[in-house]
Amino acid sequence: MFFGSQRLISSPDGINTRRTFNGAKVYRQGEKFDFDLFGARPVIPNANKLDSVDNDQNFAGVWTTYRPKKGTFIDAYVLVLDGTRPETPRGIDRSPFTVATAVGRFAGDTDGWLHDVEMA
Repeated sequence: MFFGSQRLISSPDGINTRRTFNGAKVYRQGEKFDFDLFGARPVIPNANKLDSVDNDQNFAGVWTTYRPKKGTFIDAYVLVLDGTRPETPRGIDRSPFTVATAVGRFAGDTDGWLHDVEMA
């Protein structure tokens, strides 16, 4: 998944094995307005059996993009990470958590100047 400037959602370039997710996405792309709604769960790699999703983690979001003129983007989105596992894979105890982030982004090209401002 790639969204916006890829600060929050992108594939990490510095690792040998990419993260894999199972999920669903509904989207609409238009001339001036785009809309994405998605939900996914990470897949746990296991060399000894068929890989399956991690039922204790959910990642979901709504992403909208408005293009008022060519080369200008206004994004508004909400991302939610929900974890219910009381223990990490390394045995560290933690409480279940839900983290939600609301973000606005303005990016584009104005008179030869590139700008990209994002606030959460």
